[in-house]
Amino acid sequence: MDALSQAIRDLDEKRVNELVEEKIKAGVPALEIVKICNEGMVSLGDLFSEGVYFISELIFSAEILKGVMKRLDPLLQATGEGSSAGKVVIGTVKGDIHDIGKNIVVTLLRGAGFEVVDLGVDVPGPKFMETVRRTGARVLGLSALLNLTYPEMKAVAGVAVTVMMLLTVTDILLRAGGRPIIGTFEVVSLLLAVVIAFGIPQVSLDRGHVNMDFLLERLSDRSRRVMNTLTRLFCLILFAFIGGNLFNVAARFKTAGEVSATIQLPFYPIAYGVAVCCLLECCVFAYEIVRIWRRGDDHA
Repeated sequence: MDALSQAIRDLDEKRVNELVEEKIKAGVPALEIVKICNEGMVSLGDLFSEGVYFISELIFSAEILKGVMKRLDPLLQATGEGSSAGKVVIGTVKGDIHDIGKNIVVTLLRGAGFEVVDLGVDVPGPKFMETVRRTGARVLGLSALLNLTYPEMKAVAGVAVTVMMLLTVTDILLRAGGRPIIGTFEVVSLLLAVVIAFGIPQVSLDRGHVNMDFLLERLSDRSRRVMNTLTRLFCLILFAFIGGNLFNVAARFKTAGEVSATIQLPFYPIAYGVAVCCLLECCVFAYEIVRIWRRGDDHA
């Protein structure tokens, strides 16, 4: 492991800044320095997964990387190295002012070479959609910590449904005149994936899924809690597996440049979005498990 990667892993901010300056003076390309820093962040993430580091260390590491990127940004822009990975629009949804997790994601995305448009906190749904339209970004990130902000995420999915309906109806009308909208099927299919992905966590949180309670009514209170816990644990593992695999699929799509057949829409942003929603679903199941045992809610 490079000394710079190791210093980031060890959260040695002073040493990190010294090594970055040394590499700049030695003529190491800015993008190469970013890659070395990312290797350190990956190693740090492994320590977090193992329980060695906690959220506080992740926040501190993001601040260290943020300082490095502030130093490297002018060099990346001067050489054009930092403009090829794509654009991402991100923000904390309306009703929520928490931004720690968002800031970590923003720093990592910029470190990976993405151009990030950070809208900040308490951002209404229409502003997200307008910014995506104006910038041409193909990835949208919605950050939230409070449960009461889920309706804002649902609103984004609602906009996607509205666009699907308008596009489909318009296409049908134009087809009657022999002038269909090219790529309608592809756009609607991808938007449907967005709607379903953003809808699943909300449906689970609202308990809008189908329950088979009559099978549990014969069991004791404790047995119902155990069964409900086991089913949610199974679902948590399943969605974690699906989300992890989707991240790998999205990476392969991006590397291979997979696009739709007609209008060349890239597949990887949708795959990444669905993967993130799977991980959100895991958080919902974890919350449900805690609620079952803390509140005695055996019908969760």
